[in-house]
Amino acid sequence: DGASTQPRCAGRRRFEGDMRAAGERIVRPLLDMAKAKWAWMAKDVHGGSGGSPYVRSEVLGHVRGIVLDRPSSRNAVDLAMVRAIADMLHDWESNVHVEAVLVRGEGGKAFCAGGDVKKVAEAARKGDPSVGEDFFRGIYSLVYQIAHYEKPYMSLLDGVVMGGGGGISMHGPVRIATENAIFAMPEATIGFFPDVGASFFLQELPGLLGRYLALTGTTIKGKQLLHAGIATHYIPSNKVPSFLEFLHSFRLKAGLPPKDALFQALDRFRSEESEVLRAGMDVQHLLELVNKHFVHSTVERIMEDLRKGYEAARKEEEAQWYKETLEKLNNNSPLSLKVILRQFQEGHKIIQSAQQPRSALIDCLRMECRMMQRFMNQEDFLIGVQSVLVEKKEKPMWKYQSLDQVTDDLVDSFFRPMPGDRELCGLVHPMEGDGQRVYPMAKL
Repeated sequence: DGASTQPRCAGRRRFEGDMRAAGERIVRPLLDMAKAKWAWMAKDVHGGSGGSPYVRSEVLGHVRGIVLDRPSSRNAVDLAMVRAIADMLHDWESNVHVEAVLVRGEGGKAFCAGGDVKKVAEAARKGDPSVGEDFFRGIYSLVYQIAHYEKPYMSLLDGVVMGGGGGISMHGPVRIATENAIFAMPEATIGFFPDVGASFFLQELPGLLGRYLALTGTTIKGKQLLHAGIATHYIPSNKVPSFLEFLHSFRLKAGLPPKDALFQALDRFRSEESEVLRAGMDVQHLLELVNKHFVHSTVERIMEDLRKGYEAARKEEEAQWYKETLEKLNNNSPLSLKVILRQFQEGHKIIQSAQQPRSALIDCLRMECRMMQRFMNQEDFLIGVQSVLVEKKEKPMWKYQSLDQVTDDLVDSFFRPMPGDRELCGLVHPMEGDGQRVYPMAKL
């Protein structure tokens, strides 16, 4: 028995030795890869350096998710959240295991309702505009980072998308709306202006729709986002879980541009064409009215033309649109209205004269940086935030009560260069060439 046992033991030892060697060759690299991945995943959970408890990451196969997790504030972002998003994007851009990024909001009601301007206004009211200036510089830099991002960047617009939420989504090539999506740039209602690159991306919408949205703060909903150029895709919310599950197995295809690979994959989740076409007809009718009346070079002429349209309207539906549009303009800050119209005129000049889309974006952001710093010192911004966001009033008591109180010289002052470093806003000109892909807001 002893003689027969020895060969068996030797054979078993050889077998175990072979298995250990195989483990070293096969399993060890996988373990090392997992440890490497775990290190940066652990960092992402805390938002990286300067992290935020309101931003977390998720792993969806070779796709990485950024989840805005502040539902009590409709996922409004503050500076810590902005920095956490920027850190994650920076880490993932050089990670070979990451092929795309998806940004979404937690809570089921909002993607992102904008920036935390209540905090900004509170600090400004106490004589400290630096809180607002730091926040806006941070989010403008994030916008530029997103526009430059070399991996497919997706946004899932399932709920409210306002202000800064537009900046976090509109500069990416894939923007997926559900029927719950509600898009608006309502800054004129609080005595501010549409920023985060809106001087650029709102100009890319059909006709004069961007100008109309900026001046009135009107909302675009659901399937309408697709026809308005705000979304690139539409998915019913009941298909979102299967879409997220699908991302676990998604891989880019060799020889196919990343954006095209994503577009092909998203086609399987599209809704019935008839539903989308009905929404398209609504947007087309809106565009006809907007292009007719918002073409004028002054706010006064726009409003005068709208009043004439209201008086001549034969259909009840159109009369109601004229009435509501005039009410919105009358409630909004007269200072904001005049500055915003000039913002669109200047933004159009920048885009027309730019050699490449990215230089147009950075020049628009620099213009917005000047405007932002001037608005930080305007009483109407503080009045608007306090009245609308804190006290929930519909019409604030603006310092400038009427359009004729807002002089051309006052409007001009918002666009004059800032002294020293305040002019740069932390942004630099892009290098020559346009990277791997054209700026995503090109017509898709």
